[in-house]
Amino acid sequence: MNYRQKNIYFPLLILFSSVLNIAVSILAGETSIPLYMDSFATIAIASMGGFVPSIIVAILTNGTLFLLGRLKLIFILCQMMTALGSSFIFSLAKKNGEEKISLDSFMMAGFLSAFTNGIFGSLFAAFYHYNLTAIEQGILFVTNNVIAANLIGGFLLNLLDKAFAAFIAYGMYLLILKKCERAWSSCEASHWIEERTKESDEGELNPLFWTILCYHFFCSDFNWSPIIQNT
Repeated sequence: MNYRQKNIYFPLLILFSSVLNIAVSILAGETSIPLYMDSFATIAIASMGGFVPSIIVAILTNGTLFLLGRLKLIFILCQMMTALGSSFIFSLAKKNGEEKISLDSFMMAGFLSAFTNGIFGSLFAAFYHYNLTAIEQGILFVTNNVIAANLIGGFLLNLLDKAFAAFIAYGMYLLILKKCERAWSSCEASHWIEERTKESDEGELNPLFWTILCYHFFCSDFNWSPIIQNT
């Protein structure tokens, strides 16, 4: 695989992840599912590539949803908080010796995202006078305070949404790891992904890493061995 091919496939996984976020978010909105469903791929990318690719996915996701008229531009900040928080949790998990990121770390990333999004997202929604959800309406009936209803209801909704998103992200992470393990042992696969993630966390993004992850999604029978031997 030549240098040009690496640079072509490098952004494809990022674009694919953004499209997944956007498509599932729109589907949830059109089917009246009371969840946002716009950040699971952001969390997944953070677990595999660190902060830089996840922040790109975050901006592409909510930037596109803004252009489609589905949210205000300021809500990009919520996605960026998800990318930043998830990257921090996964980096901390690796420093604590997790060769293979655990479900607990994913759920912690989801909880942190729910906390930040629940506060700031609810304040943004209140500022722009978004319609209250059913949960928020119930809390408003009890508290008779719109801000409290937005904050409490928004946090509860985000907690459910981000827990679900973290679980899906964990599934995506395991799917890619399983694909790697077809070519190497479990330890070698985990170590290789960990090394590539460290490079991305240090700002040394390896296009080959993203090429291989991208091929995972688009070429299920791709032969990994010749690529790995060149890393």
